[in-house]
Amino acid sequence: MKIKKENAKYKSWLKKHIEKKFLKEIKKRRKRKRRKIYALSKKNNKYRKGTSNNTLKLNHQAYAPVDFSIIGNPIETIDFFNNLLYKIRNSKDGIYLALHMAEINNLTIDSVMYLLAVLYNTRLNKPQALEFKVNYPKNIEIRSLLQESGFEKFVNTRTRTTINRKRKNIEIQSGNTIKQEVVKDICDFVNNSFNTSTKYTKFLYNMIIELMTNTVQHAYEDKAFMVNQWYLFVENQGGKIKFIFLDTGSGIPETITRKFLIDILKKDSDYIKSALLGEFRTKTKLTYRGKGLPKVYNYFDDNTIQNLAIVSGKGFCVLDKKVDDIQCKFNGTLFYWELDKKYINEEYFDYDKISNF
Repeated sequence: MKIKKENAKYKSWLKKHIEKKFLKEIKKRRKRKRRKIYALSKKNNKYRKGTSNNTLKLNHQAYAPVDFSIIGNPIETIDFFNNLLYKIRNSKDGIYLALHMAEINNLTIDSVMYLLAVLYNTRLNKPQALEFKVNYPKNIEIRSLLQESGFEKFVNTRTRTTINRKRKNIEIQSGNTIKQEVVKDICDFVNNSFNTSTKYTKFLYNMIIELMTNTVQHAYEDKAFMVNQWYLFVENQGGKIKFIFLDTGSGIPETITRKFLIDILKKDSDYIKSALLGEFRTKTKLTYRGKGLPKVYNYFDDNTIQNLAIVSGKGFCVLDKKVDDIQCKFNGTLFYWELDKKYINEEYFDYDKISNF
């Protein structure tokens, strides 16, 4: 008996089948890339990992902006990263980087996450050694935020970071696959912070899974310096919980299919807003793709999430406040949103938990 193409079971099977094909192709490409890097590192013995400071001369100095924030200070911060990436990509020798952060007086973790992404991709793409030193911020509060973000675990060890519930924040998490256990822990963290039931965070679970899925399914550009990886940080500020999600793959404007001249002439910020409204199909050409961003916008529109901001390409969108292009290009996509306890419906609160608190 033949299955009709209109049949719901067939559509479900087709969706899973295409996802599997994508994942297999991504794994193959990553394996090929690792083989190339391994071959080059073997050939170039004097630049193997573990080269000491004695053999590498300080050849790059980077001074972080005083306001080190992609969302708060996009032009200066993105320009800093683009200059740093240019120096690294064009360096023929081993890279010994001095990162000066002492004068920072405002820090948001979006810039820390992107810095980690730059370092990760440098190690992945360059067969030469990478060493760097950091001058920590003089401001005690900013230094504490940097350390509590989990930054040191990424730069000092190769072990994966784990969620530490003893702290008020969830340390930076990262990956190139969908990690349901991470999302579940984040939902538990939110419910414990707000005294809400698991029913409340169902939307949050679906939203973060969708963002992770976008990162995985758009991993089809083999030549890009920044490989597809997601980073996620959650900060608890009492009545508010702030989320930062970074996707280092192709940005939203680059993944949209442009059919007409009027589309080609649009600004990157217009593409982002159009993608949120579901007006474009992505270059994967899959019928079920491109639905994640409209869902995110719906959560913002009905006030389930607040203060949604997206940076991708030259597009800088703080929804309902500022939607425009900026001078410099951001490689990847950055999402920021908040959950505010005062907007939560009464039905979601766990009163047994509150009474026992």
